[in-house]
Amino acid sequence: MSQSKTDFARIQSVLESMYEIESYVKNASHEDFLNNSMMRTATVKQLEIVGLIVEKISDDLKDDYPQLHWEAIERLHKVLVHEYLGINFELVWVTAQKEIPTLKKQFELILSQIG
Repeated sequence: MSQSKTDFARIQSVLESMYEIESYVKNASHEDFLNNSMMRTATVKQLEIVGLIVEKISDDLKDDYPQLHWEAIERLHKVLVHEYLGINFELVWVTAQKEIPTLKKQFELILSQIG
C-alpha cells in the first residue's frame, strides 16, 4: 500500500475515533461525564487511539499540514497511556468538548484533500 493510501486510512481511523468521542459526550453534562466511569474510560481509550494513529502518520503529510499540533496530539496519547492513575478528567472533558470538534474539521479537510 502506498504511503498516501496508508495515510488516508489512518486519517479515516482518526476520524472514526473522533466520531465515537463525540457520540459519547454529545448529550452529557460535565457532571454526567465525571460521574460515569464508562463514558470517561471510553473517551480516554478513543483519545489514546487518536494519538497512537497520529504517531504513525507520515512526516510528509504532517509537513503538509503544519497548522495542526501533531506533537500535542501525540503527547496527549503518551500521558493517557502512561499516567492512567493520574489522568486529569477535566482535561479529557475539555478535549472532548472543545478540541475534538475543531480537530475533526481539520482532519475531514485533510481527508478530502488527500482522497
